[in-house]
Amino acid sequence: MAANDARPVPRKNAAWRVYFAIRKSDGTLITSWTGADSKESLDGGSFTDCTNEATEIGTSGCGYLDLTAAEMNADAVTIKITVTNSGALPLVLTVFPEEAGDYRVSDVTLAASQPNYAPLLATSYAAPDNAGITAIKAKTDNLPSDPADQSLLVAATDAILTAVGDVPTNAEFEARTLIAASYGTAANQTTILARLGAWTGTGVNTILGAFRSLLSKSAPNPSDIGGTFDPATDSTEAIRDRGDAAWTTGGSGTGTGARTVTITVNDGSTVLQNARVRLTEGANTFSGLTNASGVVTFNVDDASYTVSITKSGYSYAGTTLVVDGSEAVTYSMTAISVTPPDDPALCAVTIPIVNQFGAALTGEPVEIRFNEFGTGADTTAIVL
Repeated sequence: MAANDARPVPRKNAAWRVYFAIRKSDGTLITSWTGADSKESLDGGSFTDCTNEATEIGTSGCGYLDLTAAEMNADAVTIKITVTNSGALPLVLTVFPEEAGDYRVSDVTLAASQPNYAPLLATSYAAPDNAGITAIKAKTDNLPSDPADQSLLVAATDAILTAVGDVPTNAEFEARTLIAASYGTAANQTTILARLGAWTGTGVNTILGAFRSLLSKSAPNPSDIGGTFDPATDSTEAIRDRGDAAWTTGGSGTGTGARTVTITVNDGSTVLQNARVRLTEGANTFSGLTNASGVVTFNVDDASYTVSITKSGYSYAGTTLVVDGSEAVTYSMTAISVTPPDDPALCAVTIPIVNQFGAALTGEPVEIRFNEFGTGADTTAIVL
């Protein structure tokens, strides 16, 4: 900031230098200021120290204060300057910085700074001779006298229709449909059936009979199909039933091997129903649920299998089972005991970690994220 920041009308958000004098109550000047302190209030806010302090000009009792742009960013700025000299009165100034739209400009000043404004101050004003205006008028003279006249548009539309050709009427469109052209006659239907292949029999030896045998395992097999196709084993329904166990468990069901393996699952004393038992050997996984007696039966071939068992509320460490004949084994799961925390605001959660086949995983990093919601009117909190 410098002396050129001083101006008669302070501007909002612009640095400003203000000059002043410090006097006693009798009107005499206070010279050789000591302990000068400068504060300001923006728009009636609390007084805060100014960035700069008041500066005395020599020992004249007169001085100045430089205010920053930020210190002038208000509609009303109140400045209070004090010194510690004996008898000195505090100086209080209030200024109202002007902003765009507030500036007062005289016509003479505007005319001097804006040459294009000067002719407006003259007693008469002659429009400039603009050649462009004449050119624009020449073009508008060629427009139709009645802009609502649609004759040109109608003529252009007729020309397009002529170029496109004959547009069929509704009756002509209807005459060109399949029904109007008699494509649905018995003769045409015979032609279509012939192209599908000869169906010489009756009853199930029809297109519908063929679809039934492909979809339903209880449907009879049309003799016209031939081959070894059997709906009881080869239909979509039969394939679904045969694969359901494998598809829903991610494994090969309970197997079709030569050895019968009977596994009983309990908690040490009571059998457990709906415990998922998996036997894994290499890429092969066999899976089944225990029944009401806690028993699940597998049919697998001789091999060494990894045994995993999962059930909500229980844990099982896993083991290995060597199958070299018919086997009957019992495995005990351990009930999971969750100790509630002492703090009633907290809760303990036990989460089983399994792979895509439901087998328990160990040593895997786990990341858990919670979204927290406040309790509602029924004091219920929901955590997702």
